[in-house]
Amino acid sequence: MIHARRSWAVTALLLLPSTGCAVWAPASAALSKDGGNAALFRQYEAYSSKGHRLTLADVAARCDRSDVVFFGERHNDVVCNQLEAQLLAELMKRSGHWSLSMEFFEADTQPDLSAYLARRLDEGAFRKRSRTGRRYATSHRPMIELCRVVGVPVIAANAPRALVRAFRKFGDDYEGFRASRSAEEQRWLPRDYIEVDDAYRERFFAIMSGHGPSGGAASATDAETGGVQSAPQEMKPVSTAEPSAAADGSSATESSHGHGGVDLAGFYRSQLLWDNAMADAIATHRRQHASQRVFHIVGGFHVASDGGLVQAFGARQPGDRKLTILYISRDDGFAYRSADRGKADVLIYGMGAGTGSGG
Repeated sequence: MIHARRSWAVTALLLLPSTGCAVWAPASAALSKDGGNAALFRQYEAYSSKGHRLTLADVAARCDRSDVVFFGERHNDVVCNQLEAQLLAELMKRSGHWSLSMEFFEADTQPDLSAYLARRLDEGAFRKRSRTGRRYATSHRPMIELCRVVGVPVIAANAPRALVRAFRKFGDDYEGFRASRSAEEQRWLPRDYIEVDDAYRERFFAIMSGHGPSGGAASATDAETGGVQSAPQEMKPVSTAEPSAAADGSSATESSHGHGGVDLAGFYRSQLLWDNAMADAIATHRRQHASQRVFHIVGGFHVASDGGLVQAFGARQPGDRKLTILYISRDDGFAYRSADRGKADVLIYGMGAGTGSGG
């Protein structure tokens, strides 16, 4: 009897590896094809601009052939944030020559961000000094933590909100505005304020005046252009900020002119300052670290249809190879839409989360 029990136990142990492999092999293949991890499984579909389906490995390969990747996200969208982290991890596996750049950290917080990455600052102090809000923990924290462990630089790419607000109130003369600031403040502002094409301005004004594809008045968290949830930076919170705070600390209705009391021209100046600040930060990093490619996370409006950020960067670094990725939240399936052709080099349709924005 004892001998029989031992024989059965040995047989069971011998069967376990083969059974495990039989289960794991197709699971591994499915995850590789349809997501990269279980949390993303069948939560999105990626396409080339012309509608060819792409796997996560295909998207990573396209990134790997680029100098700068602009990922136009939908803010506070859980699927989008998970996908960004997964794609960043894939790029790190392929090469150590990547830097992460973030719209959501302002340039004056770079010393604190760098100190945290270098383990000279604890997380509580870093969160307070870098002005992150409660949504940071469930949106972009995984990417920052990954960079901290692996030793990847992170660029705090945006201009400080207080300076953006001051420029909106100052007027059109950026050169005069910059000269009026202290030497310390000038450090956080781009030297050049490059105007971009009229199409970008027209899309901005259409959204903010309520005449964009959303078919209703633009709001601080939900204006839409061509399927991209969007709102200008000053008129909505960025994803690391508290949801009740405007990005520059001001109210969208504090001005007495423009549609619904909103100074559209002033807010457009602010939008272009965000674009130029981010473009300048990335271009400066590229010039100083030519071997480092940059993976930049930013709201979708800045990227879609050759947006202001892409144009402002191209004017500064015309020789750099750029790749644009646009994430569009959907709850009607992931079939390619011909109306999205040309909006980005890579289109990603993700399962709708219902609360994000993509300005």
